[in-house]
Amino acid sequence: MAHCQDDASLAQLAGELHTTIDVIRRLVDQAGIQRSSPKVRSARQRRRATDQRLTERAMQLGFASLQAYLADCLTQRAWTLVQVADELGVDRNTVSDRLNAYGLRHTSRPHANRPTSSSR
Repeated sequence: MAHCQDDASLAQLAGELHTTIDVIRRLVDQAGIQRSSPKVRSARQRRRATDQRLTERAMQLGFASLQAYLADCLTQRAWTLVQVADELGVDRNTVSDRLNAYGLRHTSRPHANRPTSSSR
């Protein structure tokens, strides 16, 4: 039932176990497993798909993992979140979320073209 807790659909479980959805539903109920709502399962599915896409993109760019890519962008290149997001083809909030997930810290820095308070 580990698959069930990983948000596999009842149809997926039934197919893997060569049984019916009704049998799987009864077994899940008997085991007392609380399934996530369809909305939550869908969000998790989208996140897994995004993580896979980001990892593949990082590997295309020559990195062993997304974490290695993000660490390089922050420490070696000192890129902004927008620059990293542009290269990955995602929103800056997605980049920020993944940085947090990996425990990487991004320090905001002024944009090169934006005047600082001392130059006003």
